[in-house]
Amino acid sequence: MFFLRMGILMADRVEVAYRWWCAILKVGIFLFFAAEVYSCLYRWIDSPHFSVTQRLLGLAIDGVSLVLLFASQLSVIKLSRVVRSERIFSHDAMRQARGVFIYFLAWTLYVPVQRTLEGLVFTLHNPVGHRILAVVIGTPDFIRVVILAILAFFMFVLQRGIDLSEEQSLTI
Repeated sequence: MFFLRMGILMADRVEVAYRWWCAILKVGIFLFFAAEVYSCLYRWIDSPHFSVTQRLLGLAIDGVSLVLLFASQLSVIKLSRVVRSERIFSHDAMRQARGVFIYFLAWTLYVPVQRTLEGLVFTLHNPVGHRILAVVIGTPDFIRVVILAILAFFMFVLQRGIDLSEEQSLTI
């Protein structure tokens, strides 16, 4: 009886800890996205030496990146809901993990293009021949590739778990 009570108490604590973790995750994602939007607006709107065309192009270029990043973060929240419902090795979890991977992959591929386009927008009103078009790839891009590799491994393990659970459900 004692162990049963301890098990119920531990399950309640795990549920409370998971709820706190979900709340912290959602608040963290909101604050991160708010900081990204604010920095984007500050960089393009508050600069007095940019023309209206440059500001609008810059906001459009950064907007695509923000939309991809926000979609990826929403997919992480949806994936955490699937994990919370204890359907870890299900097709729904695989679909949400695939969504996280695809959005993060698109964002990873778009960031060097974004930096290249930003360089072009910065020098848009320079005379012809003095505009700069530079492809920039740095350490954060390699870190994103490592994170993509970890996500791909996670998806492989998840798919293997789904296959094993389907095999297990067919055995007598």
